[in-house]
Amino acid sequence: MNKLRILDPVVESPKENKGLAPLLGSVEGKSVFFRIQWDAYDVFTNRFRELLEERAHPREVTTLDLRYESPDYVPYADRRNKEKWTKKFDGYAAKADWAVMGLAA
Repeated sequence: MNKLRILDPVVESPKENKGLAPLLGSVEGKSVFFRIQWDAYDVFTNRFRELLEERAHPREVTTLDLRYESPDYVPYADRRNKEKWTKKFDGYAAKADWAVMGLAA
């Protein structure tokens, strides 16, 4: 029987499982970070951002938009350059107290 093997050429598997970060009691006064990596996900993040700003009052909401038409787009060739990709991503993520990186289906 054939098996389908899916590989991501960009990211290595983590060496160890560090577990989840502790829950944040509130995002009020905190910095929130969104990563958009596919079309239509911005519909979710835009609405989520509106609700956060209306109800939770974060200090800052930052979005890294990695879709093709975005100025933040990082071509896959550059994503293989781990140093360049990590520097760009870490610049955004380092400022965040709380992040939304994607949704599970």
